[in-house]
This record gives sequence, C-alpha cells and structure tokens, in this order.
Amino acid sequence: MQPRLIILCPYFGRWPAWINFFVESCKWNPEVRWRLYTDCGEPENSADNVEFVHVSCESYKKAVSRRLGFEFDPIDPYTLCDLKPALGFVHEKDISAFPFFGFGDVDVIYGGIARFYSEARLKGIDVASTHPERLSGHFAIFRNTNANRHAFENIPHYREKLKMPSATGLDESAFTRVF
Repeated sequence: MQPRLIILCPYFGRWPAWINFFVESCKWNPEVRWRLYTDCGEPENSADNVEFVHVSCESYKKAVSRRLGFEFDPIDPYTLCDLKPALGFVHEKDISAFPFFGFGDVDVIYGGIARFYSEARLKGIDVASTHPERLSGHFAIFRNTNANRHAFENIPHYREKLKMPSATGLDESAFTRVF
C-alpha cells in the first residue's frame, strides 16, 4: 500500500526517552509515512514507514536557508517549530509522491490516523488539524498543492520571524490566521 500522507519532522539533539513508543505508534499507521531529519541516530525500535534522514543541525539549517533564499539559523533547536509552516515548500521534492503532507512532533503517540482522517473525510478538505479553532503544531495535514506549500508566505513578516533566534509561534498562531 502506497501511503497517502507524509509527515515531516526535523528533530535535533537527543531522542526523548519515549522515542521507541513514538516509533511503535507510527508502525501501526502503514498508510502514513514519517520522515525525520535528525542527528540523533537510529532509535532501538524501527518501522518500515519511519525514515530517518541523517543530517547535522548545521547542515539542515544551511539547506533550509538555500531553499528559502535567506538565512535560517536559529540558536535553539526548538525554534525549528517556527519552520513547520514552510516544511512543505522546503521539502517539496520529498513530498512530491504524496497527495497529503503534514508536520508532527515526536512527543505524540499516534492512534489510527487513517480511521479518523479517512480518504472520504479528507475529500474536499485542504487543511486538517486536531483542534477545530486553530492549527496544531503537533499534528496538521495539508493537501499537497502549490498554494498549501507556499501558504507560509502569507504570514505577515514571515522572513523576519524565521530569522529570530527564539521561537515565535509561527506554527500555530500565525499560520492559523493564514487559513
């Protein structure tokens, strides 16, 4: 079965103690693929639908900067949360084979994603989130369209905000206002 959804997740530093539980929850969602960009190495648990792209944080930030066309060099890896609205654009080649892409966190234990976000439920929907009133930074899904990959560009002053050394909440508050 070819997954319909890819979840992008940059994560640098050290894996949290629960990373094997995270991977286990991903394993039970074969219709979803996770792609983690990381310098943490491989956790003990593995799943066919979880891919680890081994890259240093510095190399990742340089690749993101090249793709965005301006310097992206946050000091704190947590600031990568602000990059979430741009992940579809930054990783456009990685998501090209999927009708949906999204972002997620490693501190989530995923249930049956396809049972809730079924093909029928997503028909005609371009954006889905776990919160009805806003986009959630821990899990959001987007139809893989040019408009959704570039939606982050509609955040006022997004360049300046992505250049900030600390997190500004782009992934939830500012990105929610775009939709």
